[in-house]
Amino acid sequence: MTPRIELLIDCFLRFENQAQMLWQAGAIVCIAALCCCTLALPVVAAPATLGRPGRVRNLLTSEIVFCSLIGFTVLFLRIPCLILYQCNVDEAEWISGAITLWEDPRFWGSVDAHTSGPLVVFPLLSAKLFGNAIDYLSARCLSNVLWAAIACITYQTFRLISPTAIARLLVLPLVATVALFSNCDYVGYNGEHMPVFLLSTAFFLATKLMMSEMNRNLHSAQLLLLGVTLGCIPFAKLQAAPMGMAIGLVALVATPAWRGRAVLVAGAAAPTALVYCYLAAFGLLEDFWYSYILSNLNYATNASPATPWKRIVRLPFFLFDLEESRYFFLTQMSVLVGFLAIILSAARSVDRDGRRMLLLSGAYLFGSFYGVLQSGMFHGHYFLLLLHPLIMATGTGITVLASMKSPMAEPRLRPVWGALFLITMVLGPASRVITNGNAGLVGLNVRKEIMHASPVASLIQQIRTEESSLAVWGWAPHYFVQTRLKQAVPDAHTLYEITEGPYQAYYTNRFVNDIAAKKSVIFVDATKSIDSKYFNDERYRHENYPAVAELVRTRFRFVAEYDGSRIYVSK
Repeated sequence: MTPRIELLIDCFLRFENQAQMLWQAGAIVCIAALCCCTLALPVVAAPATLGRPGRVRNLLTSEIVFCSLIGFTVLFLRIPCLILYQCNVDEAEWISGAITLWEDPRFWGSVDAHTSGPLVVFPLLSAKLFGNAIDYLSARCLSNVLWAAIACITYQTFRLISPTAIARLLVLPLVATVALFSNCDYVGYNGEHMPVFLLSTAFFLATKLMMSEMNRNLHSAQLLLLGVTLGCIPFAKLQAAPMGMAIGLVALVATPAWRGRAVLVAGAAAPTALVYCYLAAFGLLEDFWYSYILSNLNYATNASPATPWKRIVRLPFFLFDLEESRYFFLTQMSVLVGFLAIILSAARSVDRDGRRMLLLSGAYLFGSFYGVLQSGMFHGHYFLLLLHPLIMATGTGITVLASMKSPMAEPRLRPVWGALFLITMVLGPASRVITNGNAGLVGLNVRKEIMHASPVASLIQQIRTEESSLAVWGWAPHYFVQTRLKQAVPDAHTLYEITEGPYQAYYTNRFVNDIAAKKSVIFVDATKSIDSKYFNDERYRHENYPAVAELVRTRFRFVAEYDGSRIYVSK
């Protein structure tokens, strides 16, 4: 445990049992402030009050103040998640990758993040630029900043398609939901935060393209930026690529001239061209092809034996399982289905901009469900990919309905609909989560004890040298985080070396060759260890893999065994 995390825990412990109450009070104040700014806007911005000076009116109508309040709410209410231990094994893998990249920045050469790309791992190096360590705390800070930015970008997107008062109302469910998250799968730094940030940015730029008035004044630089943003998404996470493709295809059709389309395509191709030049220069084309393209395609198609229909049937059971997000998904999907039914029944009264926005948000939502369903592996953090598409689809539907000539959209009914929206989609779900409290503030004394380095990591620290690197056989990437040692091989865990698959030979050969090329390596066989997330069985020991067994026998000497982890050091 780093001193900074220990200091944070001590700060919370000073309040003892009041820490949870203080967080709940802060949550109530933040959500109430957002609701007040939203509800008061139509009143203070009315023509009768515009000429009257007043600081309160200026504060309530200020866009800078409202965006700052969104950011503060997300960052402040997620502070308890900063002191959680490893939330997910992926989190430790990305941190260990960043520690390695700081010394050897050859992605797919020194580090392989498997299902995630360089744009997930490299941003973690920003901690070093500010003089901080690359650890769980800095990783959580980055994820919190990303979600605060996503919420603000979402609000700005709604402002493009709807009046400010409605835009503020539409963004509140997303702000309240992500701010109150404390589940480890949601708050840990994983491979979904950066893709969602890129997707929300791309959707914002594409929305400008959809709106006729903005479309006429769209500059080539904006189209280029949209293309580059979309082109970066596959290098954050391939699973998010269908979502980016959905946005890109609709944007391509909506671009008014062939020159603009050429700029958009060129921007989208630029990241791939740069990555190709990098791979060719460092001789990593084969590693990229096998470890990022072929392995991920194999994972997407063969990870689950369930048929597409069974995956669709199973999805709701997983989607509504976690209470923190259950009501967001339930209310958003219910409202979306209801409003779309109304819109489709009166489709002829929808204007051109409305149809284009419905197409964009619908394609985006379809791409997100496809990305989540394709692998059939319903990990909790995968559902983060659905948050932004759902809020945009629902918000677009409400905006289109409000602009239609329908009895339900009459001005006198709008306060009723607004109050109903606020109660059912913001206050109701938020009050339930606030009442339950924040999981990050539970058992602080116990967490402080278990967050210290494991005995295995402590032993590794005793035998390490300045030139040492670490290789772990099994699934215990937290050893890299605890020891601060760089990876001796690109893999922080050996899933693909241990399990049978079409590319097992490639991964095993890479593992053996990379270790053989280094002088000082500490090798840890974490299989059958209490520290290994998976592979806790004798059959996964390195001795059962001939190439690895021969490498350890000839190049290493045994040091010690603790809780099932066996530690070796180079001879």
